[in-house]
Amino acid sequence: MRTAAKLFAASSLAVATVLWAVGLPTSAPGLAAACRLAALWSTDLLLLQVLGMARIPWLERAFGQDSLGRWHRWTGIAPLALLLAHVVLALVSHVERAGQLWALLTGYRGMVPATVGLLALVLVAATSLRPVCTNWSGWPGSAASAWSRSSARARLPARGCRWCTPTTTTSCSRCASCAR
Repeated sequence: MRTAAKLFAASSLAVATVLWAVGLPTSAPGLAAACRLAALWSTDLLLLQVLGMARIPWLERAFGQDSLGRWHRWTGIAPLALLLAHVVLALVSHVERAGQLWALLTGYRGMVPATVGLLALVLVAATSLRPVCTNWSGWPGSAASAWSRSSARARLPARGCRWCTPTTTTSCSRCASCAR
């Protein structure tokens, strides 16, 4: 099963690359081509991340939820970097061809939703950084902070991260307070 999952992931990136290469003769060359490839790879990696965290039974049996979670965390950097590269390359290639940045930003129907989506993804990535999310109870004013100060917390085993809840029986191996 592990081999099949890895083969699926690699082949999905290969298919995206082949589809990009097939469209090369009819599309703009140079930076615009690199822009499209970055967008395809980013989208593919984001889809693989969602599939990895979707709790698909055969995938969980093959890798385990902890491994999939670690893989999800560490591979989150590549799709975001590729998506940001896509934005930069698109802006540069459009200015290079048309000479107007404003025409790109206002001339295409999907630019506003794309910008909102990019900002949302950057926000998700920023809040997923290790210093930010390691200990949810440290956020002042958060529900986790209020819950950790409540009297009910004293009756439950100590837990320290968002993957562990007081009702779980095993540690998640992600934080020091979960280690038993």
